[in-house]
Amino acid sequence: MHNFRYCCNEFFGEVMTAETNPLPVFAFSRYYISVWSWSYRYVDATPTSCVDLSDAVTCLALKASYDQGCSPYDTAQLKVMCAVTMDLCGKTVSGSGTCEDRFPKSQCSTYSSNGMCTSQLPLIAEFSCASTCGFCVNPV
Repeated sequence: MHNFRYCCNEFFGEVMTAETNPLPVFAFSRYYISVWSWSYRYVDATPTSCVDLSDAVTCLALKASYDQGCSPYDTAQLKVMCAVTMDLCGKTVSGSGTCEDRFPKSQCSTYSSNGMCTSQLPLIAEFSCASTCGFCVNPV
């Protein structure tokens, strides 16, 4: 789990994603006066169904390039982006043809022990640590 510290104006307007709920926000100024604002929205990271994470136009273009054999993405990447359009829901896919973790075993072990197999979007968790998270048996 990583939470970041941002300083200075270079991050003005940056969209940040937190892996925890609630997300602590701290402000500090060495000049005693600070004016800042922030807004947030909660997005449920556990959808119950397989979904396209990219927009329809992008998914249709990716499907066309894949069908023509000239896709720059492997099947596992396409499942993350356009699972429904690519008809990959419920299918085990991987870049190398076998279901496996893309992250190193030690990293996937930490990923799993931190609860990220279930707290992340299922398509992202499956892509990152398919074997460790059990998606080889029960794909998204």
